[in-house]
Order: sequence, then structure tokens, then C-alpha cells
Amino acid sequence: MSITIHPDGRIDGFNRQSMPSGSVIQVKSTSKTDTSVKGTVQSYDIPGLSVSITPTSASNKIFIIFNLNAQSSGSFGGDVVRLVRDSTNICIADVSGSIIRGSNAVVRHEVGDNYDYTGESIVNSFLDSPGDTNAHTYKLNLYDDTANNTVWINRDRPDSDSSGWRRGVSTITVMEIVT
Repeated sequence: MSITIHPDGRIDGFNRQSMPSGSVIQVKSTSKTDTSVKGTVQSYDIPGLSVSITPTSASNKIFIIFNLNAQSSGSFGGDVVRLVRDSTNICIADVSGSIIRGSNAVVRHEVGDNYDYTGESIVNSFLDSPGDTNAHTYKLNLYDDTANNTVWINRDRPDSDSSGWRRGVSTITVMEIVT
């Protein structure tokens, strides 16, 4: 049997309908290797951290894995990371009064008065059920209810060109899973 894998993720050479439940039949991924900064805004879609996928069956699931390297200035009203499908928050915490809900918290780690060296890697995964065969875009959003915190992405707060300062890579990967 001859199998062809296309750049858009399609695979020719087998019948997708005959694949067993749990099979991965499509993978899309992107990596953000540059840096960006969320200023004092309430909602910020992180540039370079979105990926689109079109399910081949309405009953299939989409498995999402993300890793975000971030550092926050927030000491109050901190940011949360939200996983978003198109314009809908998914993988979101339950409602609890006026508490900010997200997929993950962006935590300010502080040693004394110094938080220059305290970035974190924020990781999560989620199994989504879009329920259709439309194209969907999955992305990462930073949300800060008070709009008063800065978040540095893929870098330390200071961005000096000297030994000791760090840069990282953030990623988002989506996989279509046969159900």
C-alpha cells in the first residue's frame, strides 16, 4: 500500500472511516519563536499562536496541546491563559462569583522585590468536540480583567543582550482523533 502525506495534513492511501477509535488522522502545529508583549489591555490574542484544522467527521474530537512561555508583572488581578476555538473559550474553569476564569493562571513569581528571572512554562491539553466539519481556529489568549498587567512572551522582562537572560519557544498543536 502506498501512503502519501500532504503538507496540509491530509493522508492518502487508507480509508479514514475504517480507522479504529482513538486513531490520530490529522495533525497541525505551529511554534512561536519570536517574542511579544501584552501591555495593559484586557484581552490579547497572542500573535503566532493559532492553528486551523478542519475535522473530517462531525463525530471526531480535536485534541489540543499548548505550551506558553510567559512572565507577568501582575501582583493583583493577574492574567489567565484562555484556550479559544474561533471566538469561544474552551477548557475554561467553572463560574465562581467574579473570579477570573481561564485555562491556566499566569503567576507572578517573586523573590524579594526581584521578578526579573521568574518566567514560567504554562502547559495544558484539552479534548474538544466541535461537532461539525467546519474549519476551526484554535488560539491562545491572555485575559486580564483589570487590564493593568504586562506579560512578556518567550522572554524575560528585561530584554538585555547579555548572559543570563532567556528566550523560549511557545507551541500549539491540534490533532483530529477518530471516535
